[in-house]
Amino acid sequence: MSDRIIDVLLAQADLLKENLSRFFLIITDPQGFVRTINFDDQAQIIGASIFAALMSLANLVILLPVYRLNQVQASSESYVIIDTVTTYLGWFLYGTTFHYCARVIGGSGKYAASIGTWMFLTAFNPLCTIVLLPVAAMLQPALMKQPDIWSPGFQLHLLAQSPGIAVSYVGGMLIYIWYMISLSRAYGVVHGLSSVRSAAATLLGLLGMGLVIQFVTMPTQEILWLAYKSIVPQSS
Repeated sequence: MSDRIIDVLLAQADLLKENLSRFFLIITDPQGFVRTINFDDQAQIIGASIFAALMSLANLVILLPVYRLNQVQASSESYVIIDTVTTYLGWFLYGTTFHYCARVIGGSGKYAASIGTWMFLTAFNPLCTIVLLPVAAMLQPALMKQPDIWSPGFQLHLLAQSPGIAVSYVGGMLIYIWYMISLSRAYGVVHGLSSVRSAAATLLGLLGMGLVIQFVTMPTQEILWLAYKSIVPQSS
């Protein structure tokens, strides 16, 4: 199935080239990129949606070795469809959360611009996933058993596993920090906020997003993993 995904993507060479260019612009200059987008243009919103769908598929392809290691049939067509839809809906909820947090702080941006900005900034997801792949390989079995993985004790246990895990974890955190700074700057442009106000809106958005992840995203993801793990034939 992963080969078929790659074949489909390669058949859309122009689309890939355009979005690859966007990817590097977003990673390196999120403020500058957002300023070039007219979110009143429906075509730009569609473009942001396509970009986010590509980032979701890229993320899934990167994580396939981890899923296979844990006997999750992530390469099946139905899993790809469900994962892409649920990931996209999750990003939609996060973008909505950030929009209203920015408005609470005094932002004036439109809802479509907030959602489009979030969709474009999903460029950071596959980058972060690549760096955190060793951590993901260790975390997924724990997530499927639903422990409190975010407790300080578990985090220290994670870092102590090996130098490679520690490097992966620290590298992922550095990218995540740059992602948060990029979100703050991008939403500052979209909502006409000062640096201080956009930083406050981002912190508030992170709190709201954390609640969505805890009560919506992660339970949904765990159900999906367990459902597709349960249909894998067990070796005798």
